[in-house]
Amino acid sequence: MASITIGILHHEEEPKEAFSIKDPKYDKAHRRLMELAIDRGHRIVRVPVTAYNEKQGAFEFGYDMSHPDWARTDGLLQPDVVWDRSPAYHATHDLKLAMSSVFPIVNDPRLTLLFSEKTTPELLFPDLAIASRIVRRSNDLEEAIASLKGDQLVIKPMSGSGGKGVEIRSREMMAEFDLSGGEEWVLQELIDTTQGVPGLTEGPHDLRLVFVGSKISYSYLRIPQRGSLISNVARGGTMVDVPLDTLPDAMRPVAEVMLERFSLFRFKLFTADFLFQDGTTPRLVELNYSPGVYFQEEDKEVQTRFYEDILDLLEKAAASVS
Repeated sequence: MASITIGILHHEEEPKEAFSIKDPKYDKAHRRLMELAIDRGHRIVRVPVTAYNEKQGAFEFGYDMSHPDWARTDGLLQPDVVWDRSPAYHATHDLKLAMSSVFPIVNDPRLTLLFSEKTTPELLFPDLAIASRIVRRSNDLEEAIASLKGDQLVIKPMSGSGGKGVEIRSREMMAEFDLSGGEEWVLQELIDTTQGVPGLTEGPHDLRLVFVGSKISYSYLRIPQRGSLISNVARGGTMVDVPLDTLPDAMRPVAEVMLERFSLFRFKLFTADFLFQDGTTPRLVELNYSPGVYFQEEDKEVQTRFYEDILDLLEKAAASVS
């Protein structure tokens, strides 16, 4: 394919002389992705949402990640395709829609907004999802607790990632949860995963499928720390690669249903997290529109395959308007 400029959309507010990633392991992961893009002859620029000039249909500055110093570059930038890595803020949604009329965006802003809502699984996949309720105030919480089953319940912010703000409490302690901040929360039933997944793990877990375009790129288990049921890596969980040919048979039809449901969006990149109830039945926990790019050293082969899949997808999206 001919060389293209790939914009990676982020949400920095203030311009800097150069972009940097402080954590060495995340810096290394991003540089590996940039190397693969450069090997294909592509240029990558990191572009802030706030730098977009709607009248010009271009970004007023960005950071050139095709060079080692990731220095700021000024002047109008119009990528051939944009990979949206910014948060799904309602305040910037219309601006992203305007961008999508100028160049293709992965994901489509409408899909990103859909995935950002913790209630989407229950709305789109009621047979797979875990029973949930939206709570905003104490009387909501009281009614929600009464309507859900189980001795323990899970509460999480309506938006966010990395397990931030997620708590597991007994029904009695959940009734005392502080809702005075005015935010929306999602209350869910707690699924017992202690029986594990046959052939994969014997204890608490969640199983993540990572979709790129119309296929599963890779999958992995997230195993919580001993004594915890929260498996997010940011909360101390451990990633364990699951080769695609070892996925439980029950996951194949589930993946097909999900891809069919989102077939309206041709160029898509997302994850789906599952728990196995009683060790047999997959239950959909949540969807995520922005898969992480960090991998453990022992998963280099999976990392490279995933990065190549992303670049293939971005190339196809760019070619779709040429």
